[in-house]
Amino acid sequence: MKKKAVFIIFPLLTAVLLCSCIKIRIRLPFQSETETEAPDTYTGEVDVSVYGGAERYACSTLDTEQKELYGRILDAAVNLKEYVEITDAKEAEYVYKAVFFDHAELFFLSEEPQFDAGKLVFRYVFSLSQIREISEGLDTAYNDFVSSEIKDGMDDYDKFFAIYTYIVNVTKYAHEEGDLFEENVFNNKVYRSMCAAGPLIDRYSICTGYARATQYLCQRLGITCFTINGRGNNGAHYFNLVLLNGEFYYSDTTWGDPVGSDRSKDYLTYYYFCTTTEETFRTHTVLSVIPMPLCTATECNYYYKNGLVAKSAEEAAEMAYRAYMRKELELRVKVDHAKLDEIYDGMSEAINGVFRKHDTYNVRYSVSKSDGPSLISVFFR
Repeated sequence: MKKKAVFIIFPLLTAVLLCSCIKIRIRLPFQSETETEAPDTYTGEVDVSVYGGAERYACSTLDTEQKELYGRILDAAVNLKEYVEITDAKEAEYVYKAVFFDHAELFFLSEEPQFDAGKLVFRYVFSLSQIREISEGLDTAYNDFVSSEIKDGMDDYDKFFAIYTYIVNVTKYAHEEGDLFEENVFNNKVYRSMCAAGPLIDRYSICTGYARATQYLCQRLGITCFTINGRGNNGAHYFNLVLLNGEFYYSDTTWGDPVGSDRSKDYLTYYYFCTTTEETFRTHTVLSVIPMPLCTATECNYYYKNGLVAKSAEEAAEMAYRAYMRKELELRVKVDHAKLDEIYDGMSEAINGVFRKHDTYNVRYSVSKSDGPSLISVFFR
């Protein structure tokens, strides 16, 4: 369904509306169809939407005064204003980050605010015509995703699983843009790969875009999702916090789309699909100023959800045999992290024993382990 712009007045949001936003559309007149750089002042026309139904995580952590400032910053951002007046730059930066990482729809905002003489000054990374093009493209991409992937009767887990697999399957990692990002070199292609437009429109993205596209689709489907600025294996990295069935989980769509050492092979994994704080923090670090909840639930973790958890090498070997008989080429099983090395060391003996028990011989295989998510992998050749 084509999105229509309407003229409305955007009032200062209350705390209730902020943390469980309704759909808001603002239309401003465009300056020019030929702009290639973002102007200093936005006095033209663009349709910006804030989609509702999902609580905004960062907003829910703020106190009453912070939520009032959150409302003014969000109001200014969706109206593409130049600045908001503030009294405390440190507090304003904190709340700005809450707004920024709460709203994947604000793809045109710079992650870092600027300050000048009692003002929080906005910096927009796209021109007005680019904002319109991306906004319309995201709307189309969302509708296409829903029509092809979302079915009646899906719960939030099913929807999130569909989002995760869809983004991984349609997106190729943008290595060149990723290298530029690491060098703090930014151009239009880098900015596109850093927002939801990367996966959903261009099909080409870096980790920031993977996380923002995940958040964008979640929020439009009414699922609470927050983008986290952090590190992964000691490199700059972005991933998500998601609320499913009343429990928070970490999830990393980018690491669900790994490539081979020669960057030639893309494939889908679930290593970091709905993980706990403990297992996530073995490889990830949170730099976001917003406090994170302690994630302990395992119900929505991919491996628990699909019965791929083993308590011993023998149990994992039995699962490997069943996978082999189903003609699967690989199997990944989650184990207790405290027993990871013990189970890994016993896998070859256990697999050989199980296959002999079933009168199956001359099977070629290899075994590996993944420390972060505590996985044992068996590959058949």
